Amino acid sequence: MSLLNNFPHTAVAKIRQRSRDNLGGSKDVFATLASWRSGVACWQQAARESEIREFDKRGISVTDKIYFTTRPDLDERHTLTVTNPKTGTVNTYEVRSHAEPDATAGLGVVYRVMAEYKTTEQAHEAVTAGTVVAASGTAGGSVSVASTFRRLEMGNVSGTGTINLSPYSVRDIEVTLTLTGDYSFSFSNPDAAAWITMVVSQDGTGYHELSFPSLEGGTPAIELEPDSTTVVFIYYDGQGTYYFDQR
Repeated sequence: MSLLNNFPHTAVAKIRQRSRDNLGGSKDVFATLASWRSGVACWQQAARESEIREFDKRGISVTDKIYFTTRPDLDERHTLTVTNPKTGTVNTYEVRSHAEPDATAGLGVVYRVMAEYKTTEQAHEAVTAGTVVAASGTAGGSVSVASTFRRLEMGNVSGTGTINLSPYSVRDIEVTLTLTGDYSFSFSNPDAAAWITMVVSQDGTGYHELSFPSLEGGTPAIELEPDSTTVVFIYYDGQGTYYFDQR
């Protein structure tokens, strides 16, 4: 299967317009763009800390990035209502950037829009898992992820560990980790289909190996150079099989 052809979310875009009220004043109204009424396939992901800092330097608040397969004509006048059909979750975002080509997602030619989360649901908290070391170490080797979490920050890892998805209903999660030694991990106990984005970085020494659990579609290859980063996309079908979505 191809993630590029099966983006898990749909978006509806609205444009902000000024309208006169009955008292002669003006107010903002939002009109749905005709070409977006039936929804456009997209993929919403939490913004990385580096991206948040980059935009913050310009005085712009961002929380998420939304990928599209074709360049959408969006700018700061627009809002996006993003729906996850699998969970029924609906979130609203204000667009904070024009669409730009993005190759770092590992998806080939896609376009990224940075946005700010604007609903009341607290769905963008981060979990700091701390350092995961070898089984004989003292920090422990497993992490549980709650349903409201979009990002799991594992920090420095080596040895062995488990990412435990039970008993929560996680649908979209970004796992970030930095290899300080060879690392082998497994996923355990997912209760439903899930899209998992793994952002794997090497430390300053580099050349650390990452051993994945069994994946249909092949075995991911990661960059080994010091301070390099590899993005790996994995899909769990809810029926016991994990897929490596390779480009």
